[in-house]
Amino acid sequence: MFNLLKRIFIKAVCSPLLGFLLLKIYNDRIPVSILGKSFSIFIDKQHVSLENVSRLFLGFYERHELKILKKYFSKNGNDVIEVGGSLGFISLHALALRPDCNMICVEANPSIAKLLAATINLHFPKRCVVKNFAVDYESEKVEFSVSSDSLSSYVSSGQLSRNSVQKVSVASIRLSELMDKSCRYDLICDIEGAEIAIFKNDACAFSMIDNIFIELHETTYNSVNYSISSAREMLTDLGFVVVEQSARAFLFSRK
Repeated sequence: MFNLLKRIFIKAVCSPLLGFLLLKIYNDRIPVSILGKSFSIFIDKQHVSLENVSRLFLGFYERHELKILKKYFSKNGNDVIEVGGSLGFISLHALALRPDCNMICVEANPSIAKLLAATINLHFPKRCVVKNFAVDYESEKVEFSVSSDSLSSYVSSGQLSRNSVQKVSVASIRLSELMDKSCRYDLICDIEGAEIAIFKNDACAFSMIDNIFIELHETTYNSVNYSISSAREMLTDLGFVVVEQSARAFLFSRK
């Protein structure tokens, strides 16, 4: 009952009206509080919903992932790769929590990647690089479906879904191609189900990863349906165990 009431409260306060007022006041730079310090996140009202503007400002954006990140993202010396960097809310937290790390943020949506790069260059220009790629293993370029709220966009095939407004062509990259074999990494990942392709095709990347902060999704890959449970089992087979779960957000660590 408590969690239900909490969801109702968050939905009520993170309203389109509040998002509209925030855009009127702050224009394209929404202030957010990260570890008690003030940061700004660049947004574009054409690509970010008013509800998500409200969630960013109030700190409810990606709250399950953030809960786990704050609890476990220790200063272990590892560099960080984030796949699905979105607007940079989680990215900024990771960089603030681990002040000595270097980070690569990958975002497939070209419009959101530009906003992410502006945010990162404002706050951590020397420690983080933003790359506009889709992590994929089928071809050199993929079709990326941009939804009416671009934060829910995804690598696609076939016809547009009812929530998609356009498709764009994005260059692809393998996760292992982002890595230096002499380094150890922690992975942050939220790519709307496309994680299955990484699990199945890039085992060598996981040999260089110690911790995985990930949101898992039900999805279909190569005409096979995958549940969250089956995705968990795939990571177990790759040598990881679940440390904590909050809704669909997980921390997996090497056994």
